[in-house]
Parts: sequence; structure tokens; C-alpha cells
Amino acid sequence: MEHMNRVLGEDHTETIVVVGHLAFSYWIRGRYQEAEPLFIKRLEGCKRVYGEESPQTLIFMSNLASTYRDQEQWEEAEVLYVQVLDKRKRILGEMHFDTVATMADLAITYDALGRREDALRL
Repeated sequence: MEHMNRVLGEDHTETIVVVGHLAFSYWIRGRYQEAEPLFIKRLEGCKRVYGEESPQTLIFMSNLASTYRDQEQWEEAEVLYVQVLDKRKRILGEMHFDTVATMADLAITYDALGRREDALRL
């Protein structure tokens, strides 16, 4: 990874993909504290390279929100899930699979925060 950063640069698309895979592999194994900084770094890179509303950026944003959720950092997860949901509704529509999945993630987060009515509204 360090070699890729040096040769290609942090914002090269291949570097973003590889670091994203590494972050996801940490996340899937429950190694959230290792995944979190990688997701943060790649989210910022995606915003610079692809833009705020690209599918890649929204995937990293959602993955970071899930990492927060899995660490019971509910407020941080909520902020990101709300952003992802707003953008996916506008770009993909309310019935798209990714939009519905984000609604479910946000509903779980609202429920954990004791906001059952907000969860049910989704």
C-alpha cells in the first residue's frame, strides 16, 4: 500500500480501490478500529477524485457509517447515513436497492438511538 501511494499517489483510482478492499477486509473481520481510518482516508480521496455524489463516494460513506454503527458510535453513523440516503434518493430514486438498504441501516441506527418513531417513518 505504501508503495502504491508513493508510485501512483493517494488519489489514484487504483490506490483508492486497493485501500478500499483492505478497509473492507478489516471491517468484515470485525476489525473496525483498523478499518475506520482507511475508510475515512478513502472517502476523502473519493470526494476529491470522483465527486461528492459518485457511486464510489457513497459506497465509502456508507461503509464508514456501518463501521461507526458496528462500534456503537450511533451519532456518527446517523450523520453519514442521512447524507447517503438523501443523495441516493435524489440520484437513484426511493425504490432502488441501495436506497432501500440505506433506509434500513438508518432505521437500525435511529432505533439504537431510541428514536423508534423516526425509524418507523423510514
